[in-house]
Amino acid sequence: MARKVKIKDIAARLGLSSTLVSLVLNNKADKHGIKKETQERVIALAQKMGFYENERIDPVKDIYDIGPGIIGMVVSDLKDQFIVEISDHLRKAFSSIGYGFSIITWDKNDNRFRRIVSNMRRMYAGVILAGDAADDNIIRALKASDYPFVVLERSDVNLRLNIVMSDCQAGARKLAAHLNKFNYRSVAILHSDDSAYSHNKVRCIRETMEQESEDLSINSYKIDLDITQNVDIDSVKSYFTPPDAVRLLIVVESMLVYPMIEAVRKLKLRIPGDVALVSMENGIGFDLMETSVTRLKRDIASMASKTVSILWTEIKNSGKSKYKRTVSLAPDLIVGRSCGQL
Repeated sequence: MARKVKIKDIAARLGLSSTLVSLVLNNKADKHGIKKETQERVIALAQKMGFYENERIDPVKDIYDIGPGIIGMVVSDLKDQFIVEISDHLRKAFSSIGYGFSIITWDKNDNRFRRIVSNMRRMYAGVILAGDAADDNIIRALKASDYPFVVLERSDVNLRLNIVMSDCQAGARKLAAHLNKFNYRSVAILHSDDSAYSHNKVRCIRETMEQESEDLSINSYKIDLDITQNVDIDSVKSYFTPPDAVRLLIVVESMLVYPMIEAVRKLKLRIPGDVALVSMENGIGFDLMETSVTRLKRDIASMASKTVSILWTEIKNSGKSKYKRTVSLAPDLIVGRSCGQL
């Protein structure tokens, strides 16, 4: 028979007092002013160590009566590289605390999803709304019913919510600091998404770059891909026409990187000899290309960990937590050859 996990075992692992851990596990932490982050650490470790299997604390035992032991993540695009990467981290993290994990696709033009939202509590203990799937109507419906949820990678939300996202400004500052060494002056920001989230990201990049660099000429362009995932060569050619020929391409979505590189090659231009290119997102094979791509890489593991701990707290409090948190994590800059070498 496995040894029962005790409060002092959890306290020792975390370097905390047994009294503090006891207050958290008995739902008295808020009354004693214990920080939310500390509560999340205690609860997550208690779940992982199997403390609740002892069935000694009724308030925590009641958590499983709130709904099914499954967490849902609502996404708009299953092919999104970020969704692919973070899903595995989330699945493993939720599994470690006894929850299943499922992905739901959302289409803003599909009215059937409204019925799913109204029955969400029957299907999932809590949900993650990723990117564009954090639709205002969905958010208001879930918030009105005190449903446990976390918004992932969307910053243009005016309501008081739990949000985990990458820090666009911090990433753009890192990129600008590196690019300033090359003295690029004419810049084009390219994006394919026409959502409010994408436009806010473009604005963030533009404003940050202008603050960090002097005398920059920055323009943004929406790129449309055809059925074969190629771009219109003539429109791309216009970017490199004097007198304001672009010397640096900042690609917002990783899916645009390969089509843009192919278009530049068809125009007989060299990367980075004639034009430099950087990506605001990490993508598959960026390190393996003949000219490796300079890009920002999200801290996927930390984003998943924060999302899980916040959502677990929301589930524990039946979606009625007094405190809402916005966690913003700076991405890493991965320097390749596509923006030139010193």
